Amino acid sequence: MTRDESFKPNTTSGDGLDSAERQPILPRIGIVAIADAGRCMLPRLVASLPTRTGTVEINTYAAHATDPHICANQTILIGDGVGSLPSPKVVREIAISHLPAIRAAISCFDIVIIIAAMDGSTGTGVAPFVAEVARRAGVFTIGAAILPLSVKGHRQQVKASLDFEAFQRNCDAALRLANACFDLNAYRNSPLDLSLDDIAETVFQLHECVRRTIAGDGPLALAFEDLRLILTKTGTAALGFAKGSIADPIDDIALLALAHPLLGLHRLKQARGVVVSIGSRPNTVKLSHSQMILNAVRMHVHPDAQVAYATHIDSRLKHDVEIAVLATGIPNVSMESSV
Repeated sequence: MTRDESFKPNTTSGDGLDSAERQPILPRIGIVAIADAGRCMLPRLVASLPTRTGTVEINTYAAHATDPHICANQTILIGDGVGSLPSPKVVREIAISHLPAIRAAISCFDIVIIIAAMDGSTGTGVAPFVAEVARRAGVFTIGAAILPLSVKGHRQQVKASLDFEAFQRNCDAALRLANACFDLNAYRNSPLDLSLDDIAETVFQLHECVRRTIAGDGPLALAFEDLRLILTKTGTAALGFAKGSIADPIDDIALLALAHPLLGLHRLKQARGVVVSIGSRPNTVKLSHSQMILNAVRMHVHPDAQVAYATHIDSRLKHDVEIAVLATGIPNVSMESSV
């Protein structure tokens, strides 16, 4: 069963300009939300995503597949609609029977970001299969895996780490969104929704990092194929980001992005590919500011790392400057040392 609002890329881009005024045509990005974890992200993402970005939900609950609040362009229901299935293996076998629908939903994109939790049978069973389908269709595939809270215990964390590695093998790049990173001192006494909002913000910043990089303007721009080359590295990916005012020291904002809990200087130094995306409001960031940001990054990356930069001017930004650093090729580590 599918609810298909067949996604067709709009002729109007997210900044309101007709596509004829923006050449060349940008690669199409899709968000694929799997099971409840991915489903929880969609309402938090849809309002902020550009109109060119498509959304697909894959779930096992019939009630969720018809929920008008989710706002996915297309929803694919797998199974009999009664909810959770017994094991990832069973879920995968059922998902295979929906191959035509899944392939059709994904193949209209050039890039997909797949969101799934690594602590349930649907997420761990469907996410690797969807990633496999996407890559075979020639779609550049980025996995965003939500890992369980530490309170679920060591055994569940180890299992989630193994499930992530299975997911990662079918992605061009995959990130660990470790809940523990959002469960530090600032969040211990906060509502659970705060953690969900932070994970959704991370997925959004991942999307924006990719989008701004391939939509780069000025002297620092990056072609889509170059982005693929840099991000396709053996190992794990990690993202750090920060926002600020042009009145703030620009290198301090850069260091906040590098020290983000999901990235950190220790991971950055191990990365073999690094993409730095600099978004700014019009008439704020100068070339000298960009150079300061790049110098701050260069100080902390491995000398053999392949590093690329892109700048993009966006009048919709709420802050003068937004910096995102996407690092890839980080050696896989145990769950304990990854958070």
